Amino acid sequence: MGNIYLFPIFPDKTAFAISVQAEEMLGKRMLESILSDPEFRQVTTEPLDSAILEITKRLEKAVGLTDYDFSVKVVDNPNANAFALPGGSVLVTSSLIELCESPEELAAVLAHEIAHIQKDMCCQKWSRNLRFH
Repeated sequence: MGNIYLFPIFPDKTAFAISVQAEEMLGKRMLESILSDPEFRQVTTEPLDSAILEITKRLEKAVGLTDYDFSVKVVDNPNANAFALPGGSVLVTSSLIELCESPEELAAVLAHEIAHIQKDMCCQKWSRNLRFH
């Protein structure tokens, strides 16, 4: 006979809390899986990488002390989108970057995604998708 697991009917957010290290490991695996998909080929050029790094550094400074080491990767995809992964990774599509009219617009998008990570929304979203909430 298999194990039986009981979950509270209305668990609070801490019922499924995981450590930052576990988030980072989960995010790393998810990132590897996404980047192995041909529809999400990573784009790297010196000017792009430099600009993304500069924006990320400024946002990290604005966030202040945090448990996360943020990393932004650009992927070649026709859909204009950006999303945060558990543990600190943010993916932004080249199509979204093309729509941005200024570095400040891209910074606003990245700030939004970093806020998701900071507020632990990534793991909450994934746990909801797994029907834990």
